[in-house]
Amino acid sequence: MGSGTLLMFVPYGWFLVYWRTHREEVSLRSVAARSCLVCMALALGVSMQVFGSAVADAPTNLCAYQPDAASCEAFPALPDAQCRLLEACAAACGGERPCPCEGGLLPNYRCRWSNATSDTITAILAPESFRREKLLGPRCVKAECPLYKYARGVALEFGVLLLILCYVATYALHDVARLLGRPPKQPPPPPPLDA
Repeated sequence: MGSGTLLMFVPYGWFLVYWRTHREEVSLRSVAARSCLVCMALALGVSMQVFGSAVADAPTNLCAYQPDAASCEAFPALPDAQCRLLEACAAACGGERPCPCEGGLLPNYRCRWSNATSDTITAILAPESFRREKLLGPRCVKAECPLYKYARGVALEFGVLLLILCYVATYALHDVARLLGRPPKQPPPPPPLDA
């Protein structure tokens, strides 16, 4: 993102300086078009930061440890005692730091029981430790997660990158070529010598 931002904002800044000093040569429509594209990229960038961090990922796979189909399908249902313990832990924090329950994430996924079995060759070649981890045969697997929330941040990032690419291809290359192609400024003539 950093280099893409430089590819957009440095030529845009150069163009604004050029427009300020050469208003008779540069139309206001070209400034408006560039400014609109830059504002859209900024809006998507801010949205990406807001929505990209809206999902707290729970990387632990608690589904793999569910022993049977009933507990797998019911996950994350908890007995009353464990629910009360979680509620007490959350209420105990109340915004205080440090919180004894800090650092843990509640799972943001559901589990599903899969009756799929692996092929015979995998079952024969797999070591015993692999089979013990319930990775072969019927097992409980992660099934649902907040995919839309994850995808929203990724889609916004691609939108920002696409706008930067459009700006560079449409305007920035021309602006940099014009900046580099200008004739160098001539030094002022020396003051006349008084004889």
